[in-house]
Amino acid sequence: MVYLDGDIDENDEINLNDLVYLEAYSFGTEGYEINEDKIYNTAIKNENFDSTDGRYPYISQAITVMKKYIIGEAYELQPEAEPESEYVHSEFVFSGTPPSTINFTSGNWKNNGWNYVRTTYTNTSAIYDLSVDETGSNYGIVFSISNNQLTLDVNDPTYGPNNPVYFSINGTLASNPDIISVGDTIVLFNTSGVGDATFTVPNEFAPA
Repeated sequence: MVYLDGDIDENDEINLNDLVYLEAYSFGTEGYEINEDKIYNTAIKNENFDSTDGRYPYISQAITVMKKYIIGEAYELQPEAEPESEYVHSEFVFSGTPPSTINFTSGNWKNNGWNYVRTTYTNTSAIYDLSVDETGSNYGIVFSISNNQLTLDVNDPTYGPNNPVYFSINGTLASNPDIISVGDTIVLFNTSGVGDATFTVPNEFAPA
C-alpha cells in the first residue's frame, strides 16, 4: 500500500496527504521521515523515472510527478536544471586597442593638416592631443568607460582646458562629459561657437 504519510490509503493511490508529507520531508522539516524506496517505487509505477545514482529519483521531481498524478495530468520528466552561473561581468573595457590617431573629416583643424594623436591609454581610458603639439598642448580630449558606458570629455581640466570647449553628437549639443557610441559623428566647438573639427568615434572604443 502507498502510505508516505503514515496512513494506509484506500485503493493504493497517492493522495494529497502524501504530497504534503513528501514536500515537508523535502524541506527537511523535523519529524517527517520517509522510506525513499517508497518514493522511487511509487514514481516509477506512474512515470519512466531516471534516478541520479541508479536508485532514487530527484525528490523535487517526485513531488512534481505526484502533483500531476493527483490531478490526473501527464508529466514528462525533465532533466535536472543546470545551476545558474554566478559570473558577473564586473567591468567593461575597450573592445580593441585605441587607435594611434583619429583623423578629422572636416573643419579648420583638418584643413591645417592636423589630427588627434594618442598620448597615453589603458583598457578603459585614452587621451588624445592635437598633432600640432602632441605633448601638453592643452587641446586634449579623453575617451573613457564610466559605469560601463563610453564617455567623451573635451574639456578635461588637466589635458584639455583650451579648445574645444564643447561638442555635439550627431548634430545634438552634448553636455561635457557625455555618453557617446562608436560611429557617432562628433563636432568640436571652440569658444566662439565655431566647429573646429569633425570626427567619427572609432569602433575600438566599444565597451566590451
